[in-house]
Amino acid sequence: MDVGGYLIESKIGEGGMGLVYGAMHPQIRKRVAIKVLGQTYCRDPGVVERFEQEARLVNEIHHSNIIDVFGFGQLADGRKYLIMEWLDGESLTSRIDRGAIPAAEALEILDAICDAMLAVHEKGIVHRDLKSDNIFLVSRRGQQHVKLLDFGLAKLAGSNNPKAITKTRTGIVVGTPAYLSPEQARGKQADHRTDVYQLGVLAHKMLTGRLPFVGDTPVDYIVQHLQKPPPSPGLLVPSIPDALSGIVVRMMAKTPEERPTLADIRGVLAEVRAGRSPALGPLPPSAAGATGTGSQAALAIAGSQAALPIPAPAESAPAAKPASQKALLVVALVLLAIIIGGVVILAAR
Repeated sequence: MDVGGYLIESKIGEGGMGLVYGAMHPQIRKRVAIKVLGQTYCRDPGVVERFEQEARLVNEIHHSNIIDVFGFGQLADGRKYLIMEWLDGESLTSRIDRGAIPAAEALEILDAICDAMLAVHEKGIVHRDLKSDNIFLVSRRGQQHVKLLDFGLAKLAGSNNPKAITKTRTGIVVGTPAYLSPEQARGKQADHRTDVYQLGVLAHKMLTGRLPFVGDTPVDYIVQHLQKPPPSPGLLVPSIPDALSGIVVRMMAKTPEERPTLADIRGVLAEVRAGRSPALGPLPPSAAGATGTGSQAALAIAGSQAALPIPAPAESAPAAKPASQKALLVVALVLLAIIIGGVVILAAR
């Protein structure tokens, strides 16, 4: 089968939103990956828009640590497709599944992600879905090269930006539950600091082999992201340098204003790589203890590459109660929102 001048060779991946194929150009022998959006999703203008924006955004950023997308089109049956560079290697998820990543290696990976994200933010773009599934470790001439994938949930920051692509209303929860920032959980506007929080979650998982918060349902994750203090990676793996553990905790501060910048993070990473232990000062209040409450729990996770947004109920501000009562309140409000507000679609990735 010919797709955009490339001959399909085999299916290499499958998810809720579509398929990924390996393909080869018959003349120049260039190998590519072709992502084909599922027929059902092609009938949803919002999904098609996010699919198309992925190609536009990665080419606008144009960074060596971000996957290249150089083709877009439509098959005869109406399905949309992207033509992307072929990557040899494994996802960061697969790497972590074999065990926690040693600090020295994790430092290199984190620095590469920070470099890519600086380029993303310089273009006024917020990724909003940083996670281990969206990081690929490429094997190239004996060296490891980091690639950031999937800009299907990315958006141009600033609701007044005339170039804005994804228009996410306040009160809409967008993201992946295990990596959700507190402001995303509340359905509030996400900015570059949301990406810093998600990078902190990712760094914790890399260094310890486990997520900072564990839950059975999206509600479990949301409650913890809103209320539970971020755990220190060094408590689980004592060999992690104190400064590295400390900056990861600060990245997961509940309050966006208290999170370090990507430049600050890279500075600490460089110091740790050089064998030094920079002083970070006291933990910000929202990283030292739980802050904030919330009743938002409606979240959609659709497909292999992106989570879809759905309305979340309005935020409430109950008086201080035991954690168990707060959790019950959240569940009760979710059920009430489902009964009164409409339909919640939850598609597991």
